[in-house]
Amino acid sequence: MKILIIDDEESIVKILTKFLEKEGHEIHSANTAADGLTKNELIKPEVILLDLNLPDMNGMDVLAKLNKGLRTSSLMIITGAGTPDTALKSMQMGVEDFIQKPIELSRLKYMLGKIADKRKAK
Repeated sequence: MKILIIDDEESIVKILTKFLEKEGHEIHSANTAADGLTKNELIKPEVILLDLNLPDMNGMDVLAKLNKGLRTSSLMIITGAGTPDTALKSMQMGVEDFIQKPIELSRLKYMLGKIADKRKAK
């Protein structure tokens, strides 16, 4: 799958990129919301991994912007600053999963598998 990681933590992006590329995914990344929104339009990812704390915009605002367009990507929130309220609100906005940092790579792999299965069923 084509995956876009929008996260400003370089170490997280490197770990996720290395792991996901080994799993056979095509990875793109952005370290700001603005860059992420632009790359979303250019590459049309199947999955977006979105951090809530970005230097130029709150992740929930990015989610709202993504939802304004015809979003075909599945979306997962990855954050170290999430609250139960934020998790609930993001799920109501169509997010597939809300993953707390540090990220359990086995859970991420499982969720990506579920997303892939759901896409194949469409």
